Amino acid sequence: MSETTVRPLAPSADAPGLAALHRRFRRNLHFAYERDGIHSTVHAHNYFSLLFPDADIPARLELTLHDADGAVVAEHAERLERDQSRFVELERLLPPERHGRHAGTVTFRIVPLVPLPAAKANDNDYGSELFMMYRDERGHHSVSHSFWGVMDTVHRMARWIRAVPVSGSLETSIILQSGYWGDNRFFTRYARAEVRLANAAGATRRFRIPRIPPRGCHVFDVRAHVADLDDFAGGEYLTAHVAGVNLYMKPMTLTRDRRTGDFNIHHT
Repeated sequence: MSETTVRPLAPSADAPGLAALHRRFRRNLHFAYERDGIHSTVHAHNYFSLLFPDADIPARLELTLHDADGAVVAEHAERLERDQSRFVELERLLPPERHGRHAGTVTFRIVPLVPLPAAKANDNDYGSELFMMYRDERGHHSVSHSFWGVMDTVHRMARWIRAVPVSGSLETSIILQSGYWGDNRFFTRYARAEVRLANAAGATRRFRIPRIPPRGCHVFDVRAHVADLDDFAGGEYLTAHVAGVNLYMKPMTLTRDRRTGDFNIHHT
């Protein structure tokens, strides 16, 4: 654990023989944003209490914060008793020099601290679920659930289409994340992506995204890349076509109203 770890949980808390079971719990990944007055809070629940209501199964929540380049900046672990939830404010885990200027990812998993009643040798890997709540100091909130595990192999080309609100006082950034968790081969481990923006008339602009290291992210600010955005959009929403490899599913967007400060962070 690094010096920025908060409340580490001693390895001795694990019951004997759990190492093999824990290896089947893949980490999930989510967007962590502590910038522009927005804060991120993880909401995690001991969902084993719901899956096995007749059993008393304590669990451990494990969080790792990464910067935009995928480097670890903080780690955190804590115990969840039966039916217990935790709200973890990510700003409190970050070193002081990253307060107010962090855009990265958080990888996480929730693992049982005793053997599971229904665990079988032929079961698939297990996942973990949590919610991320984004808020600002003016009382605006946005909530997004987790949705995919990180990948141990190079991922195929994938494509998404989504609306990009940029009309009036709305501004949008497209959030691209790398969910690769494999070996360290120099080229294939990076996420690579292209964003194509199309207006209502069918005109397009293409942008090649800088390669994204494993567990890293790239925040593509549409207005910063399209100097004539208002003319190009013509008062309408744009459509974004995103294509790439090793991209974490699914791309997210950060949309904000310049007048009110209200915002939304969510995936396609």
